Parts: sequence; C-alpha cells; structure tokens
Amino acid sequence: MREDATVYALYSMARKIGQAIDGGIGGFAIAAVGYNSESRSRQMRRCMVSSLWEPWCLP
Repeated sequence: MREDATVYALYSMARKIGQAIDGGIGGFAIAAVGYNSESRSRQMRRCMVSSLWEPWCLP
C-alpha cells in the first residue's frame, strides 16, 4: 500500500515539474520570436472604435 502511494507521489511530482518546464519552453520560444501581445490588442481596439470599414482591420 505504501509503495503505491510513493509511486503515485513521485509520478505526480514528475508531471508537475514537466509541466513547469514545458510552460517555460513555450514562454522562451514566444519571447525568442519577438511576440508582443499589446500590438494586436491595440489594433483590435482601434478597429472596434472606428466607425468606417477599414480593410486593415480584417484578421
């Protein structure tokens, strides 16, 4: 019984560490290509406020 709990705890910890590393790799990859989250949101706000149809607002 105790062996099962130990194996489960180690497996659970390994999954958590793996998920943390995976998230870090994704973040580094996004930063490496120069992703800027603000640029798209500013453009979308301008498109929503604009009363004229503007082709650059299309996705």
